[in-house]
Formats: sequence, C-alpha cells, structure tokens
Amino acid sequence: MLGDAFVTCLDGVGQITIDGVEYELHEGDSIVMPAKHPHAVMGKERFKMLLVVIS
Repeated sequence: MLGDAFVTCLDGVGQITIDGVEYELHEGDSIVMPAKHPHAVMGKERFKMLLVVIS
C-alpha cells in the first residue's frame, strides 16, 4: 500500500490541490499530500518537481 507523497518544487510554479484546497508552489517550496485524500498536480507554467512516496 502506498503512503503519503512529499512534493518539492524544483523549478517554475505548480498548483497542488488537496481535498479541494489549492496551494501554489514556487521553487524550493514543499508540501505533503496525505495518502487516501483526493489530490491533483498542475503546472501553472513550466514546472519541475520531485515526488517521493513514503510507504
């Protein structure tokens, strides 16, 4: 079973939605997406991210 996901923005601007709440990530920002919660990831411009799933 997969666990929480840790996302770090490496470049650009990204939008992360968790449980219907939107968060904007800029270079250097990080967020945790809890397991079993609805989520979405979208680049607002060119967007590079590092995603680590903790199991």
